Amino acid sequence: MFKKVDCSVSKLLKNIAIGEIGLPDIQRLFVWDTTRVRDLSMYRGYPIDPLLFWENGYPGEHCTIGVHGKQKAPHLLIVDGQQGLTALYTVMRGEVITDQKFRRRHIRIVFSPLENRLEVTNTAIEREAS
Repeated sequence: MFKKVDCSVSKLLKNIAIGEIGLPDIQRLFVWDTTRVRDLSMYRGYPIDPLLFWENGYPGEHCTIGVHGKQKAPHLLIVDGQQGLTALYTVMRGEVITDQKFRRRHIRIVFSPLENRLEVTNTAIEREAS
């Protein structure tokens, strides 16, 4: 049975942070490259595809989004939309993710007001900002 549930982005991010939303064990690790994260339509205010969650009845059968410990076992597991939701979470919360090569990394996106565009940050941009 499916049911539609509307949720704000801030609520989604909070639920990931506390552990209410997780990943099924079968879900692949984060595979998007940084330019795909930069181009995420949500940053530009465009509509996004629906996210599909599965209600989790087994507290031990999951992975977390991000690498920090969580307060709760997830009630919802994301089945479709994981890459976009993980990208949004890591950028908006400054969290570390584990990628497909099992590396822990940050993805930082910056806004260039002179060019009115989003960019993937690099060491030159970070040095200039400090």
